[in-house]
Amino acid sequence: MRAALASCLLLLTGLSMAATPATTDSLDQLRAEARQLAAGHCGECHSSKGDHPMPKALRVFDTEKANWSAGLSEEKLHNFLSRFKSFKNVSPAEVERISAFVDAELAARQPK
Repeated sequence: MRAALASCLLLLTGLSMAATPATTDSLDQLRAEARQLAAGHCGECHSSKGDHPMPKALRVFDTEKANWSAGLSEEKLHNFLSRFKSFKNVSPAEVERISAFVDAELAARQPK
């Protein structure tokens, strides 16, 4: 009886672990992907090499810089996500990736 119970528990544990998707995206990968998405949708104002860079926007972030998100506070990260969601030409998948980036960025900044 114990052996059968143990087998069932192992089987259930294995199934629940298999049902949980593994997150393989590192923060660096998410940050790079978010930078590309931001360049595509926000680059007109947030790219120092764009046709119409806006100094005020560049003070928030510049998609041309490798560390483009370093200066984004928690509030600015949330604003970035909200603003990104408001664009009519972004896909739900793109919003999901930006959301994953913001979540990962905020999690990485939490004291351990």
